[in-house]
Amino acid sequence: MKVVAILSHPNISENSQYSYDFVVLELQKPSSFKPIPLAGVDESDIKVGDVVTKLGWYNTGGEDQDAYELQRADVQLISNEECSKQTFVDESMMCSRPVGNQSSCTGDYRGPLIVERPEGDVLVGMVSWGADCRKRGYPSYYSRIPVGRNWIDSIVRGECFHK
Repeated sequence: MKVVAILSHPNISENSQYSYDFVVLELQKPSSFKPIPLAGVDESDIKVGDVVTKLGWYNTGGEDQDAYELQRADVQLISNEECSKQTFVDESMMCSRPVGNQSSCTGDYRGPLIVERPEGDVLVGMVSWGADCRKRGYPSYYSRIPVGRNWIDSIVRGECFHK
């Protein structure tokens, strides 16, 4: 698949705060992959305390040791208020804590954060950043899909192309 355009959210932070960390890729040809539904703007798919699933090719034990198979980890959503005790968090972000001893590791970035439902999975976030996955107690940070949803939809409908 060839990417012909990389579109960043107009409010994306250029100062390393990771605000509005949303990017949409325009492909040269339509993909044959089935898309995952996106969380709604109403945030009904995001509930503090829920255990959700993140996927990634994260580092499994040190520098240059990425996984050869897609990795899965369960994480628990925490409030932005709790998360902001560690560092800056705004409305475009969401946070989780590990379930067990995993967090977001090198290689996870842009990986999906999904809520698994009997009627089908929903994408609620994308891994944005996090502390060293071997440090206990550090949250992981995600782009909050409902905040970027209207912009994402405008791109998909072809209303907002700024290359």
